Amino acid sequence: MFKHFILLIFILLFSNVVNAACSFAEGGLTQASASIGDVEVQRDTPVGTVLKTVTVNFPYVGVACDDGTEGRFVVKTFTTPSALDKVFDTNIPGIGIRQSVYYGTAPFETYSNNSTYMRIEWVKIELVKTGTAAVSGYLTQGPIFDWSIGDGEGAAATFPVVRINLVSGYIGTKACSIQSGGTLSFPIGNVPAEQFRQIGTVSNETVKADLSLSCNNNTNVNVTLNGEQNPETSDASVLALSGQGSESVAKGIGVQLLYNGAPLKLNEMLKFETTESNAIVTYPLTARYIQTEDKIKAGSANATATLNLTYQ
Repeated sequence: MFKHFILLIFILLFSNVVNAACSFAEGGLTQASASIGDVEVQRDTPVGTVLKTVTVNFPYVGVACDDGTEGRFVVKTFTTPSALDKVFDTNIPGIGIRQSVYYGTAPFETYSNNSTYMRIEWVKIELVKTGTAAVSGYLTQGPIFDWSIGDGEGAAATFPVVRINLVSGYIGTKACSIQSGGTLSFPIGNVPAEQFRQIGTVSNETVKADLSLSCNNNTNVNVTLNGEQNPETSDASVLALSGQGSESVAKGIGVQLLYNGAPLKLNEMLKFETTESNAIVTYPLTARYIQTEDKIKAGSANATATLNLTYQ
């Protein structure tokens, strides 16, 4: 009975040494989630541009192995190489992914000598534009990065350490890009007060500025004018003057923006057109003054507004 007891203890201790070839020196098996969120891509963004960077942080994770650590940092799910170095195609054409840690950019292998260990505390994930014809869509969810360890140089990486799972990501590509007119200015200049004789009178002086867009074929271009309505009128097409009510600001006057001769109304979407080719399209806009009260007072008459463009 005594010999049997000693033999049993010896077997248990021996088994424990064999299973402990690799062990966690810091932390433990880590599974983390990466959320890319929504990413907007301009159609003229150059290939190779990093569109978004997400860093997944976690406490120190360190592994030690008896015969040295053979580490393998591998990419998952998105495994088809693109034309860019260490960038892999996603399920969205024109969009790639690159992942890196302190030691380098995946995929790669490392080896640390006997009685040493490796540790990481972050994984950097980058979305990269890989093609000119990027499209919209959701990124495939699932594991995208693994770090596993083998005991000794050339050993099979059977000891899992870190896994990153992609849980969200949407790519939205814009069908148009602004070629000119990102900031529009309409310097009307001085206008004689004598021009304005009754409510609704518009100035003889007008200024035109062009908004030029380069759009994909068959794109619906819509515009919405956003700004502050002039409080002296119920007409939603008349913009308030900057500093309205101040002594130095004109009274009884507002500003209108027109497209094709018709005033744009605040917060009302207007369809410009449907593009018919991949060409640059120009939209002429005109600014003018309009009388809003029976009597006017001379002064500065400036206004600001925003044109919001939407593409479908």
